[in-house]
Amino acid sequence: MEKLRNLIIKNVAIFNNAFPDRFCHSPDVISAISYDYQFTYGQVENEIEKMVHEGVLDAELSDWDGIKLL
Repeated sequence: MEKLRNLIIKNVAIFNNAFPDRFCHSPDVISAISYDYQFTYGQVENEIEKMVHEGVLDAELSDWDGIKLL
């Protein structure tokens, strides 16, 4: 899952660099990664949830709709 975590961080970092004051729309990140790589939508979503709980990502809403790197 290290590859998946790195892909999530890379995608969120690109968005955060372009728009530092906004949260990244997590369904867009999930769709992009699950479309381009061999991960299911659920795998990406679960990993984002873990990363929020671990303090790697910050969530805007309780349903992880918006995320950003901490």
